[in-house]
Amino acid sequence: MKNLGKEKITSFYRMFAIEVQRSRRVAIDRVCKAWFVRVDDRCPKIKSASIFLISPSGIQSMFDSPDYPKPLEESLFERWLEQGRRSPIPYAYILVIWDELDGCYLPVYTQSRSEMNQFARFGASPDQRSMVAAYDLYSESRIL
Repeated sequence: MKNLGKEKITSFYRMFAIEVQRSRRVAIDRVCKAWFVRVDDRCPKIKSASIFLISPSGIQSMFDSPDYPKPLEESLFERWLEQGRRSPIPYAYILVIWDELDGCYLPVYTQSRSEMNQFARFGASPDQRSMVAAYDLYSESRIL
């Protein structure tokens, strides 16, 4: 068994950090191929830790399944939450709306649950805009 050593591990993490800045998904593919071929079964503790750190599930995205039109980056969702919380209007909820024509998600802020009824649920209506999910703006718990 070969010990990879602290320098090689540090080098790996530096390489990964640089790649992440360029492109998250491309970085993971490149680094995973290079890293897992080298690590193999020689160092299972590092390998399992690395899987946690750089697996595609480590890229924070929401609605990343065939049930939704496309994933939504969690960092964008976090920005939407902050915008709603900083608003002078006392919003309580954020709705994630899918716009079929623009092919993107939009945030809609509401003060009451009754306002959620103005949007049809995603997949249940041919409307241009439909609600994919609704969240409490402060607890971030999913409501719908």
